This record gives sequence, C-alpha cells and structure tokens, in this order.
Amino acid sequence: MPVSTNDQPHRIGPVIYLNFGEEAEGPEAEKREREETEQEQRFEAPEFNVAAGVLFGLTDVTSDVTFKLDAELEF
Repeated sequence: MPVSTNDQPHRIGPVIYLNFGEEAEGPEAEKREREETEQEQRFEAPEFNVAAGVLFGLTDVTSDVTFKLDAELEF
C-alpha cells in the first residue's frame, strides 16, 4: 500500500554550514608546500563543523517550525 505524501515528514528552510580548522585555499604552489609540510609532520588538526538553521514543515505530520543544530568534531 503506497504511503501518502501527507503522511511523510518533509521540511524546507535555510541552513548555514560553518567549518573550523580547515585552511583557506591559496595559490597552487603554496598549497603543495602546505601538503608537503603536513606529510612531514604527520599531524592533522581536528576539524569542527557546525550546521544551524530554521526548517518549516511542508506536511501535516511535520512540525510547523523546527530548529536544526548539528555539531561534528573530526579528528
């Protein structure tokens, strides 16, 4: 039996993603130099990622407004 779209939770809205710990990309020569230095050190700094936004429900089974907050630590 197929499930109606109104019986499924669907949300839409703006979300902002922020990454901390990544280096900004520069000219290609500087990038290669950084990669060589990183390989010599064999050390990677942890990366912290955050996503936050307000989502609006599109169906009857979805909350009208939802706040989204995700945090990740990659090491």
